[in-house]
Amino acid sequence: ALNSLRKSIQIRPNLAIIHFNLGVVQTKIGNHLAAIKSFKATIRLEPRNLDAHYNIGISYYHLKDYRVSEVSFKRALELSPNHTRSYYNLGIVFFELGHYKKAIRNYRKLLIIKSNHSEALNNIAANLNEIQRYDDAIKYCNQAIQLNIISSDLYNNLGNALNGNGDFI
Repeated sequence: ALNSLRKSIQIRPNLAIIHFNLGVVQTKIGNHLAAIKSFKATIRLEPRNLDAHYNIGISYYHLKDYRVSEVSFKRALELSPNHTRSYYNLGIVFFELGHYKKAIRNYRKLLIIKSNHSEALNNIAANLNEIQRYDDAIKYCNQAIQLNIISSDLYNNLGNALNGNGDFI
């Protein structure tokens, strides 16, 4: 795929979709620096390309450059205020940065758009556990369980919240 896409860029260097597709393939093989370069080439050609901004955020996240990742996800949200994946990944970035309340805010914004997003409910619980708001974490875990979600992460978060509340059984 890489060779074909590179050849395609040689033939049509001003076609944004080819640069974007190259970035996607580079992301899949873990070459995040090259992916960022390809996504930036996409943006030079199509400045409002939502997916390119979003994928730059993903690549920087994998490189553990959370601040730049945050900026990219925020840019994606400027372009599409209901982009649930950007809210979700901003929550993850803020968790990594230890900004648990910001993470919770982003997951709640996501839930306004998609109320049955079980991973957002679960991640809110994880962040609430970090700030020792165990009762609230239990509520969010129970909401996710009501969606018939079976997840070891969910039950781990519920167990941590119950433990924090002193409920050991």
